[in-house]
Amino acid sequence: MKKALQNIAGRVDFAETGEAAEQLIRANKYDIVFLDVILPGVDGYEICKIIKKDPVKGNTPVIMLTSSSSPADRVKGKMAGCDTYLIKPVNKDIFKEVIHEFLGLD
Repeated sequence: MKKALQNIAGRVDFAETGEAAEQLIRANKYDIVFLDVILPGVDGYEICKIIKKDPVKGNTPVIMLTSSSSPADRVKGKMAGCDTYLIKPVNKDIFKEVIHEFLGLD
C-alpha cells in the first residue's frame, strides 16, 4: 500500500496506533486519509470522527480499511463519516480507482 500511495501521491505517513494517527492528523494536512478500522488504542472510527468534526480538515476524504465484510461495520463507518469503505485485501485496481476518484486524478 505504501509503495502504491507514494507512486501516486508523493509523501505518505503511516501510524501504528490510533494515538499516533491522531497526532499526525492534528499536525498535518492530508489530501486523503486511509484508516484501518482496527488500530491499537483509539480505533479508526474514532479517528475518522475527529477528522470529520474538524472545521479545517473535515472535508478530507477518509477511506476506511477492514478485513470484515459485515454490513454493520459499513454502517458504523458511514456513521463515523467515512467517504468509502474497502475490504482487505484490497484489489489494487479498486485501490487506484478510489485514490483517483478522491484526489481528482485522471
